[in-house]
Amino acid sequence: MFQLESRDDLGRILAFPLVKVRTTIGRDPNCDIVLEDEDVSRHHARIYVMGGQVKIKDENSANGTYVNNAPIADMADLPIGGEIIIGSNLFFLRQVDAAPDEENLQLTTMLTLDQLRDMTQSFSSLLDDAPSTANLADTVILNRRELIENIYLKQIAFMAHPTLEIIFGPDKGRKYVLTPGEHRLGRGANCNIRVDDPMVSGLHGTIMVDSDQTVYTDEGSRNGSILNNKIVQTHPLRHRDVLVLGSTRLKYLNPKEKAAVATGAPIGAYPAGGGPWLARYGLWLGIGAAGVGLVVLLAMLFFWR
Repeated sequence: MFQLESRDDLGRILAFPLVKVRTTIGRDPNCDIVLEDEDVSRHHARIYVMGGQVKIKDENSANGTYVNNAPIADMADLPIGGEIIIGSNLFFLRQVDAAPDEENLQLTTMLTLDQLRDMTQSFSSLLDDAPSTANLADTVILNRRELIENIYLKQIAFMAHPTLEIIFGPDKGRKYVLTPGEHRLGRGANCNIRVDDPMVSGLHGTIMVDSDQTVYTDEGSRNGSILNNKIVQTHPLRHRDVLVLGSTRLKYLNPKEKAAVATGAPIGAYPAGGGPWLARYGLWLGIGAAGVGLVVLLAMLFFWR
């Protein structure tokens, strides 16, 4: 089957399975995929699954629909891996083996599985007339460049927080934004960072994020936690640290610490108002001040003779 994939504000992958012949997208609550975004029209686009092919049709939306960075005028083919821009939302088309379970669907704005199995849509009504322009009210009209800039602005906002990326293991490629507060890692349903690894405990560890530091704590896991090749119980995380849980490796990245490293400053080494400039030129400033003092002393001795 086919599904659309996007990401939420925490960096989690959201799955929108296309199990109906026709899937509607827009701000209207009656749409199959509801996007609460002022850049999206009430009835923005429709996606059709016909004979093993996926097609998309723009519904005269105010800001248009883009497939692989090009606007579509009418019904267009949607290839596997194709990129879709709807308002300031980015989607990709994937082909998967089976429908996601109910728990994963709770992360989306789609209908329940029973409702999604409604396959009674007739092909004769696939090209219904587009909604009237009255349904497009309250939609902000942006040009293509502004829409794409909005997408990148949303992604840049994530960079204000530390992230945890799975670099090896069954979930390789998933990236989680560590907003302030507690994050639970493990296979259990109550973990917000799910690690699908049989060697990982239900609740393997926790990460506490505050304004000063990020601290990892092993919560009595069966196989323990390894940080930079050392077994740890409770330990602060630093930029580029690698955490191993079972057979899964996760890399911790902190944009603030990365910026400090880029300037050549050891993290936390400079007090408020100080910085790498003082460390780089302080020695020369001291030598210069000593030289000026020596000249003044010699001048005083010369005039006193």
